[in-house]
Amino acid sequence: MSGKGNSGASGASVETRAFTLIELLVVIAVLAILASLLLPALSKAKERAKAALCLNNVKQWVCAFQMYSDDNEEYFPYEGDPFLAIDTGRNLEAWYNVVAEQAGLSPLKSAYANGLPPLPGSKSLFTCPSATKTPAAPTATRPYFMYGFSTRMDPNGSQRFTRNLVIRPTDTVTFTENNEAHYPSSSGRYTPARHTQRANLGFVDGHA
Repeated sequence: MSGKGNSGASGASVETRAFTLIELLVVIAVLAILASLLLPALSKAKERAKAALCLNNVKQWVCAFQMYSDDNEEYFPYEGDPFLAIDTGRNLEAWYNVVAEQAGLSPLKSAYANGLPPLPGSKSLFTCPSATKTPAAPTATRPYFMYGFSTRMDPNGSQRFTRNLVIRPTDTVTFTENNEAHYPSSSGRYTPARHTQRANLGFVDGHA
C-alpha cells in the first residue's frame, strides 16, 4: 500500500493595512498634546538646573571672600571704582581681581587682557547661566558683570570695613547677582530675580 504525503504546509496570506488619514491625524494630535504638556516641565527643570549652578557660583564666591578676609585681618575687599579701568589704580585690588585668585581664577583684568571676558554662555564663576543681556563690546574700561560685591560692604572710602563689625553676619549680604551691565550696583536689597522671581545671594557668614 503506497501513500502520498505532503512535502510542506501551504502558506497563509498575510493582509497588511495602512493607517487611514483620520488615524494619522489623531496620532499627531495626541503627540502634540503630550509635547505641550512635557515641554514646559522640561523648561522649568532646565531653569532649576541653571539656578542651582548659579547658587554654586555664589557659594564659591562667598567662600573666596571668607578666605580673603581671613588672610587680610578681617578686611573686606574693594568693590571697584566705576570711573577707572579694572586694570588701573585701586581697581587692581578690587574683588574681581584679588578675590578671584582666592577662588582659583585668573583676575578679571587678565581675562580682558587676553580678549576673553566672561559673557553669557561662557563657563566661569563670573557667569550666571541664566544671564542673557550683553552690553556692546565690553572692555577693561567698561567691563560687564553678572555678579557683584554688595555696595553696603564696600570699603571705597578711607575707612575700610571689616568682617568683625557686622552685627548680623547670617542676615547681611556680601555678594549678589546683578542687572547685567557696566559696573552695576549690587546690595542684596535691590537684586534682580533672574531665576523665576528668585535671586541667589551670599552672606557674611559664608552661606548662600
